[in-house]
Amino acid sequence: MQYFTTKDIFSIIKKMHLTFRFTKKIAIILAVIFIGLPLVGGGVYYFKKTKNKIISVDGAAKTAIDFINQNILPAEGDKAVLITANAEEGLYKFIFKIGANEYTSYITKSGKYLFPQGIDLTAPIENKNQK
Repeated sequence: MQYFTTKDIFSIIKKMHLTFRFTKKIAIILAVIFIGLPLVGGGVYYFKKTKNKIISVDGAAKTAIDFINQNILPAEGDKAVLITANAEEGLYKFIFKIGANEYTSYITKSGKYLFPQGIDLTAPIENKNQK
Protein backbone atom coordinates (compact mmCIF):
# COMPACT_ATOMS: atom_id res chain seq x y z
CA MET A 1 0.00 0.00 0.00
CA GLN A 2 1.29 3.38 -1.01
CA TYR A 3 0.85 6.46 1.12
CA PHE A 4 0.89 9.98 -0.17
CA THR A 5 2.21 12.91 1.75
CA THR A 6 0.54 16.29 1.73
CA LYS A 7 3.31 17.53 -0.56
CA ASP A 8 2.57 14.72 -3.05
CA ILE A 9 -1.15 15.50 -3.00
CA PHE A 10 -0.54 19.20 -3.65
CA SER A 11 1.87 18.31 -6.44
CA ILE A 12 -0.75 16.07 -8.09
CA ILE A 13 -3.43 18.75 -7.71
CA LYS A 14 -1.11 21.36 -9.23
CA LYS A 15 -0.37 19.09 -12.22
CA MET A 16 -4.08 18.39 -12.69
CA HIS A 17 -4.85 22.11 -12.55
CA LEU A 18 -2.20 22.91 -15.17
CA THR A 19 -3.43 20.04 -17.33
CA PHE A 20 -7.01 21.26 -17.01
CA ARG A 21 -6.05 24.85 -17.99
CA PHE A 22 -4.08 23.53 -20.97
CA THR A 23 -6.96 21.23 -22.00
CA LYS A 24 -9.44 24.10 -21.67
CA LYS A 25 -7.35 26.29 -23.98
CA ILE A 26 -7.06 23.49 -26.53
CA ALA A 27 -10.82 22.87 -26.36
CA ILE A 28 -11.55 26.55 -27.04
CA ILE A 29 -9.15 26.62 -30.00
CA LEU A 30 -10.64 23.43 -31.43
CA ALA A 31 -14.18 24.77 -30.95
CA VAL A 32 -13.27 27.92 -32.88
CA ILE A 33 -11.68 25.88 -35.65
CA PHE A 34 -14.41 23.24 -36.02
CA ILE A 35 -17.45 25.44 -35.35
CA GLY A 36 -16.44 29.02 -36.16
CA LEU A 37 -14.63 28.51 -39.43
CA PRO A 38 -17.38 26.45 -41.11
CA LEU A 39 -19.96 29.04 -40.02
CA VAL A 40 -17.92 31.89 -41.47
CA GLY A 41 -17.15 29.92 -44.64
CA GLY A 42 -20.81 28.94 -45.07
CA GLY A 43 -21.91 32.54 -44.59
CA VAL A 44 -19.45 33.79 -47.19
CA TYR A 45 -20.53 31.09 -49.63
CA TYR A 46 -24.23 31.84 -49.05
CA PHE A 47 -23.90 35.58 -49.54
CA LYS A 48 -21.73 35.19 -52.64
CA LYS A 49 -24.17 32.72 -54.17
CA THR A 50 -27.38 34.63 -53.38
CA LYS A 51 -26.07 38.08 -54.20
CA ASN A 52 -28.04 39.40 -57.15
CA LYS A 53 -26.13 41.48 -59.59
CA ILE A 54 -27.94 44.79 -59.81
CA ILE A 55 -27.86 46.41 -63.22
CA SER A 56 -28.59 50.03 -64.08
CA VAL A 57 -32.07 51.35 -64.86
CA ASP A 58 -31.14 51.88 -68.49
CA GLY A 59 -29.55 48.41 -68.78
CA ALA A 60 -32.62 46.72 -67.30
CA ALA A 61 -35.02 48.70 -69.50
CA LYS A 62 -32.94 47.87 -72.59
CA THR A 63 -32.98 44.19 -71.61
CA ALA A 64 -36.78 44.28 -71.29
CA ILE A 65 -37.31 46.14 -74.60
CA ASP A 66 -34.98 43.72 -76.41
CA PHE A 67 -36.86 40.77 -74.91
CA ILE A 68 -40.24 42.20 -75.94
CA ASN A 69 -39.05 42.93 -79.49
CA GLN A 70 -37.36 39.55 -79.97
CA ASN A 71 -39.77 37.20 -78.19
CA ILE A 72 -43.21 38.76 -77.89
CA LEU A 73 -43.78 40.99 -80.91
CA PRO A 74 -43.94 39.57 -84.41
CA ALA A 75 -40.83 39.96 -86.57
CA GLU A 76 -42.67 42.26 -88.97
CA GLY A 77 -44.49 45.30 -87.67
CA ASP A 78 -44.12 47.83 -84.90
CA LYS A 79 -41.34 47.51 -82.36
CA ALA A 80 -41.29 48.53 -78.70
CA VAL A 81 -39.56 51.86 -78.08
CA LEU A 82 -38.46 52.97 -74.62
CA ILE A 83 -39.90 56.28 -73.41
CA THR A 84 -38.78 56.52 -69.76
CA ALA A 85 -37.31 54.31 -67.06
CA ASN A 86 -36.84 54.90 -63.33
CA ALA A 87 -36.53 53.06 -60.02
CA GLU A 88 -39.76 52.58 -58.09
CA GLU A 89 -40.63 50.43 -55.05
CA GLY A 90 -37.66 48.05 -55.36
CA LEU A 91 -38.19 47.49 -59.09
CA TYR A 92 -37.44 49.40 -62.27
CA LYS A 93 -40.52 50.91 -63.88
CA PHE A 94 -40.33 51.65 -67.57
CA ILE A 95 -42.79 53.10 -70.04
CA PHE A 96 -42.56 52.07 -73.66
CA LYS A 97 -44.53 52.56 -76.81
CA ILE A 98 -45.66 50.05 -79.43
CA GLY A 99 -47.21 51.89 -82.34
CA ALA A 100 -49.54 54.53 -80.87
CA ASN A 101 -50.09 52.70 -77.55
CA GLU A 102 -48.08 53.32 -74.37
CA TYR A 103 -47.49 50.57 -71.81
CA THR A 104 -46.05 50.54 -68.30
CA SER A 105 -44.07 47.50 -67.17
CA TYR A 106 -41.67 46.56 -64.41
CA ILE A 107 -38.43 44.60 -64.29
CA THR A 108 -36.38 43.41 -61.31
CA LYS A 109 -33.13 45.19 -60.55
CA SER A 110 -31.23 42.07 -61.58
CA GLY A 111 -32.95 42.14 -64.98
CA LYS A 112 -34.12 38.57 -64.48
CA TYR A 113 -37.91 38.96 -64.16
CA LEU A 114 -40.25 41.08 -66.29
CA PHE A 115 -43.72 42.07 -65.09
CA PRO A 116 -46.01 43.20 -67.92
CA GLN A 117 -48.14 45.30 -65.60
CA GLY A 118 -48.48 46.33 -61.99
CA ILE A 119 -51.66 46.50 -59.97
CA ASP A 120 -51.82 49.09 -57.20
CA LEU A 121 -53.30 47.17 -54.30
CA THR A 122 -53.87 50.35 -52.27
CA ALA A 123 -56.08 52.06 -54.88
CA PRO A 124 -59.85 51.77 -54.41
CA ILE A 125 -61.62 49.50 -56.89
CA GLU A 126 -65.14 49.95 -58.17
CA ASN A 127 -67.17 46.81 -57.62
CA LYS A 128 -68.79 46.05 -60.99
CA ASN A 129 -71.06 43.40 -59.47
CA GLN A 130 -73.06 45.78 -57.30
CA LYS A 131 -76.87 45.47 -57.60
